[in-house]
This record gives sequence, structure tokens and C-alpha cells, in this order.
Amino acid sequence: MKNPGRPLIFLCLCIWGIWSCRKEFGRPQWDIDGLAPIVTTSLDFDNILADSLLQENPDNSLTLVYNNNLYSFTADSLFEIPDTSIDTAYVWQFINPLILNPGDILIAGAPQNTVYNINGAQLRKVIIRSGYMKVEVKNEIREVCKVIYQIPLATKNSQPFSKLITIPAATTSGPSFFTDTFNLNGYTIDLTGPSGNGYNTVSYSITAYVDSAGAQTTVNQFDSVGITNSFLDMVPQYALGYFGQGIYASADTSAFTMFNRIVDGTLRVDSVNIKLNVINEAGIDARFNIGSLTSINSRTGSSVPLSHPVIGSTVNITRAFDAAGTVIPTIYSTALYRWNSNIIPMIENLPDKIGYSVNAEVNPLGNISGSNDFIYYGMGLKVNLDMEIPLSFAADRLTLVDTVDLDISAEAENVNSATLHLYANNGFPFETSVQLYLLDGNNAIVDSIMPAVNTIDEAPVDANNIVIQPKMTRLVIPLDANKLAVMKSTRKMMIKIKLNTANYPQYVKIYSSYKIDVQLVGDFNYHISAR
Repeated sequence: MKNPGRPLIFLCLCIWGIWSCRKEFGRPQWDIDGLAPIVTTSLDFDNILADSLLQENPDNSLTLVYNNNLYSFTADSLFEIPDTSIDTAYVWQFINPLILNPGDILIAGAPQNTVYNINGAQLRKVIIRSGYMKVEVKNEIREVCKVIYQIPLATKNSQPFSKLITIPAATTSGPSFFTDTFNLNGYTIDLTGPSGNGYNTVSYSITAYVDSAGAQTTVNQFDSVGITNSFLDMVPQYALGYFGQGIYASADTSAFTMFNRIVDGTLRVDSVNIKLNVINEAGIDARFNIGSLTSINSRTGSSVPLSHPVIGSTVNITRAFDAAGTVIPTIYSTALYRWNSNIIPMIENLPDKIGYSVNAEVNPLGNISGSNDFIYYGMGLKVNLDMEIPLSFAADRLTLVDTVDLDISAEAENVNSATLHLYANNGFPFETSVQLYLLDGNNAIVDSIMPAVNTIDEAPVDANNIVIQPKMTRLVIPLDANKLAVMKSTRKMMIKIKLNTANYPQYVKIYSSYKIDVQLVGDFNYHISAR
């Protein structure tokens, strides 16, 4: 989460910059006192929120843009290509031994078909994103054999799948065994079978013969060559066919990270513009029903369900369009505003989760596409919340917490004590109190860093709550030997920030020109023992 208190988080971390300055003082043989600027910086909202999340308005005010994917319904929800094993065996039934010469055929390559049961779907073509074929051979013939495994309707770079496998000869001790796997990534498989009008059908052929470079061999009654080929972990990049009909219900929660670091206090927002978008990226027709949408604050246990006509209504959404591999989705969109919903209370609930219940009905009118349903990997039906929150808000004791790693044991080895002077020229219309806590291995607080007076004053504002001029605050941060000793043994630090906007509960608007100028000056005692 990015938030208006983020400059102070960065500011507090700047304190540790003092330890990196030790080498500027050479190698004296006595204790010295030094006064030096440690950090001088200027922070605006570009430092608080990533540029991709901020939008500058014509009046230079700022809007936070936030996107949240609530629900996704992708290919694996519609169908799954099951793992399948195919056994092929050639057993000699002759009573008398059979003499085979080099190159003699053992198994003729007659086409064979395997039909998959794919959850009611009828697939005509798939492009494999990932998956492999595993071949296991048992050979009881005492001569090296060759096996050609072909899938004529599986092609990659216009070349059909074809593998030549060399099988070791059996011995007097028993049969030989052979196992290998072949990657099928990127292969396009025509599943219409030899007739061209089927579905879910893999056509293949197996040819086995005695190695032409081998010797004449004898085959006894019941000697055999057995081949098992398995298609495993098949994940389609693309699928074409008819995906059947079905109703898919889901009730779950989706993480909502915007307020993750807020642990206390009150936030009031002036306005929120939210679009609830149902996006269809698949070549299927669908009906959608959003049964509920709820703002959930796990910290307080508070829940606020959305009140809006879209809840409980059935939404019809037509199929996407495939433009030569570029999917053009269809979108159903409805806007949530202050005047047509209770979206403001939902946001002011400071949720960390959004609960939802959704029913999706696929192909409600049947196979009206003529078996031309399609779907690409990672695409499908989605429900998104696209939010724009103007940075005009009021905050009362809004408390934010973050935990960072800390290790100054080496850098602070010869520092006896220090006093840090923090100068903050605050151009933001909110005051902020800051505290830094040192944590033990169980994340329990063992000490604090900031003094009792630790508030950076807000900038004064006019009658419209617009900043008149920045306000300077100076904080003194003493670090004695005991405090430093605790810091040296600490590996984590908690940063707690409490924020209050000017003239609460009036809203204050944040402009792109607002910034805070910071200077951190160190007055410290440093010791290096003589050599």
C-alpha cells in the first residue's frame, strides 16, 4: 500500500545514514565530537506513490488509481486435459520359433485413436503451453529394436511429431527396459481425428522393427514388445471447440491491499469513482450474477456489503472476438458513485479483503458458435474493481505501521553516543507523529527511538484548506550508549506513524506541488582505538 505517511517512513529510515559517515573522520586515536549533515532531501508525492498509481488532474490535484481483480474464471475452470496412458503390445503366438532378420517389422504402423473425456468439452484443436509424453518400452527380443512414434496431426514449425527410439536388446537374464520423455510445448494438435469431424481425438501410429544394423534373431512363443505412452500435465495455451454448458458458482474473498498498513484511526474520503467491470476474454457466451460484494476489515471485524442495483441482477455478456491471435474482449461496466451506492462507507471501512459470491453460466443458449468456442491461457471471465480516489480526504489519528530490517552492529561499533537533529519543512496539510520501535526475535517491542515530543507540524492552510506556506519543525533525537547497545543487537524495527489532517473533519486536497524538505544533522561522539 502507498499512503500519505510514506515520506515519514522514508524520513525515519534516513536516521540510519549517520553510521555510514564514520570513514569521513579518518583514523584518530581518541574520542571526538562531530557535527555534520547526514541527509538533505525533498519529498513530494512522487516519492509516496509509484507514478503508475498517480494521476495529475488539470488543477494539479492528485488522484489515486487502483485496480483490483476480484474474480477470474479461466480455462482450467472449463476443462482439464486428463493424464492418459496408452498401451500397445505385440505378442508372438506362434508355437514354433520365428526367425527375424535385420530390418524385419515387429509392429506395423497402423493408425490408432485415443478419445479423451474432457469434462463435457468437445475440443477440435489445442496448442500446448506445457506438457510431455512419456514412453516406456519392455523388450523381450534379444536384438536391438527401433520404434518410430508418430502423431501426424501434432505439428510444430509445420513439422509433425515423430520420434525414433532405440530399444536395447533383451538378455538371457530377462527383458530390457527403456524410458524417455518428450516435451510437447508449442505443438498444435488437431483433435478432429482421421475423419476430420471428430473431437477430443489423438491419432497416432507406432512402428517397431529389428535394427537393420543388428543380427538375425529368434523370437519364441509369447515373446513381446510392449509400449506404454503417457500424455502428462497437459496445459493448453489455446483451445478451440465447444466448451459445453454449465453453471460455475464461487464464493470467496480477494485481497485488497490499499490499506494494508493502517492499524487504527479514521479515514474520510471526499469521493470515490469505481467501475465494476465484468470482462469476457473468452470465445463463449455467458450470464453473470454477482450475488454479493462486501468490504471486510479483518482488524476490526467490520463488514459493509455493497448496496447497488447490480447486486443480484443477471448480466448477459457476449463472447470475445479473436482477431488473428489478438483477443478483443467484451466488457460490461457499471459505475459506483456516492449517489447510487454505499461505496463511500465501504472504502472508509478500510478493507483488507473484498468478499464476493458469483455465478457464471457458460453457453446458456448451447453450441451456437458451431464448435468455435475459444480460450487462451490466462484469459477468461474476470470481475475487476477499477478505482479512482481523488486525494481529498480527512484523517483522525490514522495510524500506519511498517516493519523493516535493521542491522547496524558493524557500522556503529565505535560510536559512543549521538544526538540527531531532524529539521522538517512540511508543505503537506497534515501533522504527523513518528515513533520507531526496536523489535526482538519474536517481533516484540524492546525499546523506542524517538523522544516523547515527536510531532512534525502540518503546514498552515487557508479557508479552502490549501497550504499557505510550509511549516518548519525541529526534533531532537538523543541516542545514548544504552540505546545504541540495544540497536546493535536488533535486527528489525517497527515504524509507526499517526496522521491528522488540518481542520478535521474537513477534507484537504493534495496537490502535486506539495512537498516536505528534510535535513538530518548528526552530533555524535566517536572512538577509534590506537593501533
